[in-house]
Amino acid sequence: MNILIIARYFSPYNHIASVRLTKLAKYIQRSGHQVTVLTANNNDKTLDPILVEDEKEIGTIIRADNSKT
Repeated sequence: MNILIIARYFSPYNHIASVRLTKLAKYIQRSGHQVTVLTANNNDKTLDPILVEDEKEIGTIIRADNSKT
């Protein structure tokens, strides 16, 4: 099954929302499903090294530029 997750916060940013969704995406991917994540390209510099490792197990992560032009 193909699954799309749309989230403002996602790995590797250290927010509780990004922790939950990164773990969810990782375990769905491990269950044999194809996961694609659409997320914002945040400028937050607070990175979580554990989430960076978890991110490697997730199928596709698309980071959209959310800067105002």
